[in-house]
Amino acid sequence: MQENVLFYSQLRTLRSLQRADVVIYFVDATEGLTRQDLRMLGEAVQSRKAAILVVNKWDLVPKDQNTLHQWEIEFKARMGNMDYIPLVFTSVIEKKRLYKLMDLTAEVYEELKREIRTKELNSVLLPIIDENSPPAIRGKEIKINYITQVKSAPPLFAFFGNRPELIPPNYKRFLEKQIRSHWGFKGVPVSIVFKSKRKSKR
Repeated sequence: MQENVLFYSQLRTLRSLQRADVVIYFVDATEGLTRQDLRMLGEAVQSRKAAILVVNKWDLVPKDQNTLHQWEIEFKARMGNMDYIPLVFTSVIEKKRLYKLMDLTAEVYEELKREIRTKELNSVLLPIIDENSPPAIRGKEIKINYITQVKSAPPLFAFFGNRPELIPPNYKRFLEKQIRSHWGFKGVPVSIVFKSKRKSKR
């Protein structure tokens, strides 16, 4: 019976996730971040949904001046590549940080719709790429010469170069970190595709 309840609860969550622009996912502070929580957050990321992780019942956790910071570090470490999802520590009973959650939801929604001009993308990222170029594969040099944002909500960026099929996954993560470092996209999944070289507009 308990397994059936859990199954239908997860099913309702997944259906709600598909309808959402920004997923606000609550976890119980007394239970911590479970494998099930990570799986559901992973579903949100796979569905290209913006997300916020809310740690509720924060009033029940014994605290000192370092507790919040320590929890943030531990949660971000467990979230791995989902560490761009912001955290809010709330207490619904004590009505703590609920306004902060509403403000953050509005902020993440605006981040979801953010569009970066092609000229700005190229002027910022191409010098970084020139200094940290993709590793050569089988002696073949890889060049990226043009970048543009293809769509927003969620954002998709296209990087054009000579051998897009040879660019390794770790370099893709490097580029995503550069995009987030310069333009934010808090709580928003950033997608990157590599395409064959096109005429540069530098």
